[in-house]
Amino acid sequence: MVRMFKKALDRWNRMPSVYHLAACAVLGLVLGFFLSNCVLSRAHVIGDSMIPTYHEGDSVWVCRLAKPDRGDKVVVIDNETGKDIIKRVIALPGETIQIIDGQVYINGEYYPEDYINNHDTNYSSGVASSPITLQEDEYFVMGDNRVVSKDSRVIGPVKEEDFVGVVIG
Repeated sequence: MVRMFKKALDRWNRMPSVYHLAACAVLGLVLGFFLSNCVLSRAHVIGDSMIPTYHEGDSVWVCRLAKPDRGDKVVVIDNETGKDIIKRVIALPGETIQIIDGQVYINGEYYPEDYINNHDTNYSSGVASSPITLQEDEYFVMGDNRVVSKDSRVIGPVKEEDFVGVVIG
């Protein structure tokens, strides 16, 4: 095995430097493609549903390998439009969520949210006006600007398979 490695290294060293450069460029392209499609990607904020956290035109990094947790900002696929949307994870699989008078309750306990725009409670509870118990592959996501956000209150719980990734940073 060591002999084969030495032989390959010796052949590499005898190649003209232009081949080294070409091999490094190809390796860099393959690695870059892999990272951008399988590990990290960029997403752009469209709309006002995440104000004050993000504004239209902001750009964020998305980790495609991270598992979402409560409070994480995530990119999910809107199955109606097929477009990526940025929301915040509010409730996790197996939990029960209900929104009463603009206040979120998870498993019957109040869930404080300090990131909401002006703590506005004048928004629709949508499908969460009654308790919703999430399945083992479902999450409840909402935009931080609740008055204008189209989120799980409208589209229902988001399946784990519809997650693009977790916003980092």
